[in-house]
Amino acid sequence: MINMYQTISHTLFPQKFVCNRLIIPPRNFIDFPKSEIEQSIPSRFEKQVNKYPHAIAIKTQNKTLTYTQINNNANRLANVMLSQRGNKLEVIVLLLEKGADFITSILGVLKTGKIFVPLDPTFPVERLAYIIEDSQAVAFITNNLNLDLAKKLAAVATNNCQLFNIDNIDSDHSCKNPIITISPETPAYIIYTSGSTGKPKGVLQNHRNSFGWGEIITGELDVKYIPGSHLSLLNEPNVKVLAKQMKICLEQAQNRE
Repeated sequence: MINMYQTISHTLFPQKFVCNRLIIPPRNFIDFPKSEIEQSIPSRFEKQVNKYPHAIAIKTQNKTLTYTQINNNANRLANVMLSQRGNKLEVIVLLLEKGADFITSILGVLKTGKIFVPLDPTFPVERLAYIIEDSQAVAFITNNLNLDLAKKLAAVATNNCQLFNIDNIDSDHSCKNPIITISPETPAYIIYTSGSTGKPKGVLQNHRNSFGWGEIITGELDVKYIPGSHLSLLNEPNVKVLAKQMKICLEQAQNRE
């Protein structure tokens, strides 16, 4: 093993390994003031909407949405959920494929002060059912494409899970930002491990931690607003990297596709 690592380091990585030394951030590191961390994700996003209302935020094969359009769609979903479930802390499952609706639903749930759990519709039903039970989810957000699967999962869930079909949300619903106080300590989402060594385990993150992780990535990748720039999101919706990447993109006013 030692010889193998020596060979790799000499051929692929000619630079010397650094041990016990201070690693200085690159010159393009973006400093986040504490005030930018001590807030909720919706609060940060709404500030970006006010800054760049007409900038393209998401571009997929089927949709192109500006920051204002995403915010309006998320607000409609949030206001429907609040009218039916209130603003109590509870877990909402997102059973959606990767795309604009997935991002809109994340924001919609966070605007209600609730917790989202992203699920990949292509995963085995048994795994999805386990996560729904383990997270104690009380509702689904889905669409016409995944509605049958959502009904099947809801039927076997212990909780009487409510279904929200985003394809059926009327455009007449209010698109105003919900007036809810969400602290940085409020839980934001639960991401489940692959479960390769046993059953999947959920990891809970709050709004502050999401910004803390965002600090590192925006600095490393030099993520900042440049008109016309794009970031591609390739991960599947159940993967924690995708959820974090999307929030970073939206918080930094970049185009996504």
